[in-house]
Amino acid sequence: MISWFAFMVDEMLLTEDFPAALAISRAKRRLAGKFPQSASQEGPPEPPKGIEDLIHAFDNPLIDPNRPPKEQHRQRLD
Repeated sequence: MISWFAFMVDEMLLTEDFPAALAISRAKRRLAGKFPQSASQEGPPEPPKGIEDLIHAFDNPLIDPNRPPKEQHRQRLD
């Protein structure tokens, strides 16, 4: 909830009359002591090792230029 409120504040998605700072501090107070310190984490988690290689493998799919356009389209979708 704390991260959600912070995101909403950063993106200016809350109405001006919404007490965002109060909501964040209230959530922090209520959660204090509920979770071990080692379980909490600041910022986003680290991506899995090798994920960039996996993502970039799909940037340039091998499309057979000799195939009909419909088949080329299907290959892109695959």
